[in-house]
Amino acid sequence: GMYDSWGVGLLLYNSAISAFNSAVVTDVFRNKCIIFQQGEADTKDIINANNYELAEEGMITGIKNETGISFFIDGKLGDITKPDLLYPNIVNQAKDNNLTNNVSDATIDTTGLVLPDGVHFDTAGYEEVGVRYFNVVKDL
Repeated sequence: GMYDSWGVGLLLYNSAISAFNSAVVTDVFRNKCIIFQQGEADTKDIINANNYELAEEGMITGIKNETGISFFIDGKLGDITKPDLLYPNIVNQAKDNNLTNNVSDATIDTTGLVLPDGVHFDTAGYEEVGVRYFNVVKDL
């Protein structure tokens, strides 16, 4: 989840920073934005869901500080129906709160997209998510 994997210095966080630093990017794209489409693992229990906002705030702040990227786009969870993922609304509210509190800089709404397994988008959904991210990024 966010708290035990994406915190500053933890496995997924360090992997993301490493991938960013090793990517071949041009000056045109460097320092434009980070897009983030995660959070479903934190919907399994109420403790992780309730801790999501603060944990994500720490991750976003750390990524911005380490990469020099000042614009962070946070993708919201879709209409999750998988029975063991009980708290997607809490995680999505945390993402909204981080936007309201100027931690993140934009969110992408994913409601209404098809989730064949109850969690992940179908091909058309992933394409639409890409379009939604593009519509934010194109004006940076």
